[in-house]
Amino acid sequence: VAHTLAERRQSELDRVAQQLAEFYGPLLSLTSSTWRIFKLFAESETPYAYPDEMAAIIRHVETHARARSEYVRWMKTALLPQHRQAANLIETKAHLFETDTMAEHMLEYV
Repeated sequence: VAHTLAERRQSELDRVAQQLAEFYGPLLSLTSSTWRIFKLFAESETPYAYPDEMAAIIRHVETHARARSEYVRWMKTALLPQHRQAANLIETKAHLFETDTMAEHMLEYV
């Protein structure tokens, strides 16, 4: 019985290690870098602070042609590729979720 308990614990540890290495760690990295990229965009192209002034950033982009064109460029070259990688990670590593069902916010992300 002790041997079986030790094997079960080791199996649980192996699964957590796999979850961290293949899913949660990479997802955190992608979402964190996306946040930092958008923060850099906001700081360089608007007079507003991200995330506190998100509504003002959006208004600025909507009403200033240069900011709008830069927003499109940043989205195409940096933000959307990051988003696609994160969405792909969610789709391909769903078996590593903590629970048996996909959380609603994960479904919305993809």
